[in-house]
Amino acid sequence: MLNDLGYLTGVMLGDGYLDKHKSHYAIRLETTDKRFAERFKESLSRLSENKIFLYVWDRNTHIYTRYYSMHYYCVKNYDKKLFSKLQELKELFLISKCNFDIDFMLSLLIGFYESEGCYCNYKNNYYYISFTNKNKNLLDKISAILSKFGIQISGIYFTESKNEHWANWHLYIYRQNEVEKFLNLIGENKNE
Repeated sequence: MLNDLGYLTGVMLGDGYLDKHKSHYAIRLETTDKRFAERFKESLSRLSENKIFLYVWDRNTHIYTRYYSMHYYCVKNYDKKLFSKLQELKELFLISKCNFDIDFMLSLLIGFYESEGCYCNYKNNYYYISFTNKNKNLLDKISAILSKFGIQISGIYFTESKNEHWANWHLYIYRQNEVEKFLNLIGENKNE
């Protein structure tokens, strides 16, 4: 069973946003992955009594719609209490030694993988996992969680670029047995 606070914290460490504007406290995710948007919405709905908004952004007309049409999904929730809890957990995770319970850490790992992770098929028979982020400290924390689950990473590397947007840290899992362990851990099927 997914620990919703852990999952949402993982998403907030990746592609999710905690936005405070005047008296509005928004928990938000924008993604092109419909399944990810729906899972995020489901986790939010189990923790918040406030309404959750799911919009689809039509890239051609630049108009938000409330139904699935094009490829850009936006999930929003305005819940000050949940906002504060997620902000606290996010900050605590970044400064602590990852001493959270096992269900929380697994769910955080799943949320972060859905945000910042990638399962890659190279030449149809060689698979690897990568996580990409600008914060090396965060990837070091993810590496520590993976280690607690018995998964050995291949390394963390920096990719330089003239365009600052593309300059990132990358955590890789290359060994095929470690890739399999990771996919089994998070409940993914490599053939999907």
